[in-house]
Amino acid sequence: MDRSHASNDLTARHVGGELAATWCPSSAAEQQIERLLGQTTSPAVTSQFWEQRDALLRDGQFEGKQVEARVLFTDTQDFTSISEQLSPTDLLTWLNRGMSLLVKEITNHGGIINKFTGDGVLAVFGAPISQGKAMNARRAIDAALDIADRLEQLNRELSAEQVHPCAFGSASIQAQ
Repeated sequence: MDRSHASNDLTARHVGGELAATWCPSSAAEQQIERLLGQTTSPAVTSQFWEQRDALLRDGQFEGKQVEARVLFTDTQDFTSISEQLSPTDLLTWLNRGMSLLVKEITNHGGIINKFTGDGVLAVFGAPISQGKAMNARRAIDAALDIADRLEQLNRELSAEQVHPCAFGSASIQAQ
């Protein structure tokens, strides 16, 4: 049974005895922020954007401003040689498993996916909302460490399935 209750921007549903809650933008401005962010930010970051919207948006657009941020780059190691060994369907399935892991850990640590680079990701920690120089760096580093841990787990699964392991090279730089 699905019983839904809405209050402000939080929708709660009882599904199979479990309470599920989702943030639902109710105003045009909230929906605009949701469209700007897409699926590349965590709900916590989206909420933070909403709370600071007056300082961030002018006429529905992000204003340009200088902030200190950390950028995390990843690149799939040996992608070209792996792509030559797998069918397009198997390659995309394999790549998506690794990319899903990246997105989850980056957004869990407050990062924003700026772009997918084919077989890699460019993520930003601290823009447009900076948590301070040290915290931006800490979040990027923690994301990279958790990505490495989750990759070990994924590669155990891939090995059991007799599938090529997945590895990402990464680098974090300070951007201003």
